[in-house]
Amino acid sequence: MELLTCTLKDNQENYFPLTCRLLPFEIPEPFEKMVPLCDDTPRFRLAETCYNNAYDCETLSRDAVTTCSEYGMLEVVDHNIPDYVLSYAMSVSEDFFNLPTEQLRALSQPLVGPYMLYSSSLANVTGMETRHFWRDALILGLKSPELIAGWPIQPANLWRDVLGFSREVWALEAKILDLIARGLNLRQNYFGSQRLNESAAIMINRYPRCPFPALTCGMPRHSDQNLLTISLQGGANGLQIWRNDEWKLVVPSRNALLVTVGRQMEVISNGILRAAEHRVVVNSERARTSISYFSGPYNTCTMRPAAELTRTEPPKYLNFKYDEFVWSHIHNHKDTASILPRFMK
Repeated sequence: MELLTCTLKDNQENYFPLTCRLLPFEIPEPFEKMVPLCDDTPRFRLAETCYNNAYDCETLSRDAVTTCSEYGMLEVVDHNIPDYVLSYAMSVSEDFFNLPTEQLRALSQPLVGPYMLYSSSLANVTGMETRHFWRDALILGLKSPELIAGWPIQPANLWRDVLGFSREVWALEAKILDLIARGLNLRQNYFGSQRLNESAAIMINRYPRCPFPALTCGMPRHSDQNLLTISLQGGANGLQIWRNDEWKLVVPSRNALLVTVGRQMEVISNGILRAAEHRVVVNSERARTSISYFSGPYNTCTMRPAAELTRTEPPKYLNFKYDEFVWSHIHNHKDTASILPRFMK
């Protein structure tokens, strides 16, 4: 496995490994190209007074489904998560990747466990990677107290601040899933009762400054394999979404959270909702950090469209185990768009 990108040749500012350089045919659009601003992503307000109002809740439910079917992504503002919770989580995440080089190398953990610290992608961890990306990632398991107890102990506030963020986002996710269920005319607590959001993890992505940002990327074009992702974006821009046959730059409002539809939500909704295709570009001026809360089914969960949605429309997808999809995603990391059609009827 490659060393962490943030620890590569600390004293050589322009060091750029050949494995990070994308070949011309792997770059469908120049990464340095100025892309238009994605300024039409709907902003959702989920204040308690609004959420508890039956009329507003029904309106929000319909709007959430419409937005997730058209965009695959929505921006949540007025979410009632205190600013300090978001600020502390972002600060400690940046502090983690600013730990001394030797300490980070000692923590580097490619194996599945309480946490994973690796560079580029999971394909790098499994030895199947053919191209390296300008990214480091820390995944923190949330499924049990035993996993949490195995997290890195540095920085000192990592547990407190990331867990505080996780608890708040977990509660927000429950509201969003409830809105989506209502909007799809599914029964109350559909996702929880089917254990479709049982597995959860925090992923902290770090995109160090890159001397040649036009020759590589932080993450290639892809869609998330899980159910739902809720992300806090750092100060530097870099997230782009594929919309209307072009890339658009996503610039969230301050302390807003981005909700991204994953492939499993697309399956459950029988194709009504769609997973957002997105990528991350890097820059030469400043590092970028994002914190994401990923939720999804347990590994052996059988995935299928919701029965309520196949009474008038035939199911578009086959029944499959979630871990089958995950491994297909890892094995075909160069072309994630081709994965879901393999599970379609």
